[in-house]
Amino acid sequence: MTKALYSGKWIKGNGKVLKAYSPITNKCYYSKTQAHIKQLPTIIHQSREVVFDWQSWPLPKRLAIIKKFQALLTFNRSKLVKVLIQETGKLQWDAESEVAAMISKIDISIQSYSERCPSKSITLSSTKQLSLTHRSHGVLVVIGPYNFPLHLPNGHIVPALIAGNTIIFKPSPHTPKSGELMVKLWIEAGLPSGVLSLVQGESKLSKALCK
Repeated sequence: MTKALYSGKWIKGNGKVLKAYSPITNKCYYSKTQAHIKQLPTIIHQSREVVFDWQSWPLPKRLAIIKKFQALLTFNRSKLVKVLIQETGKLQWDAESEVAAMISKIDISIQSYSERCPSKSITLSSTKQLSLTHRSHGVLVVIGPYNFPLHLPNGHIVPALIAGNTIIFKPSPHTPKSGELMVKLWIEAGLPSGVLSLVQGESKLSKALCK
């Protein structure tokens, strides 16, 4: 059974047991020890350790991983839809629409980055030149919601990774399986260790991360 935290490797949570129930069957489908607040500094530190290395990757190299992730989303579409239905009780068409939006968001994010963050070099005179470059903010936290547990976090994670940031992702405690599946696909796509971390647990962890 996969452990509830991920930061380069899967880690067992030190908190109490987190249980999630299907709104369709009311049966528990997820039961794992969640993260403890005392584990968060280690996760944050590991994210900081790799941010400069990830930022230094050439953009085409980062985009290659993101496009591989997009291909894996397409390949695993039916599995993602199944998990969404189990966790949120969505109808088939609604779950399929969310996954489709998730996939299309990647091309939109890549296009937006190229339009908003161009590198420019302008010659002002024989002795002066103006250069415009962009760099990442650093470590970002993404808090996943219950209603769109894949599409909405994905809409923040993808642009942030394109720009060279590292991410700590905490899904809703009601949709832990969706978050876990998404992180597994990023790992399969070849995202370097520590660039995307997963923290499973209740709202107090979200509050602690935001501080």
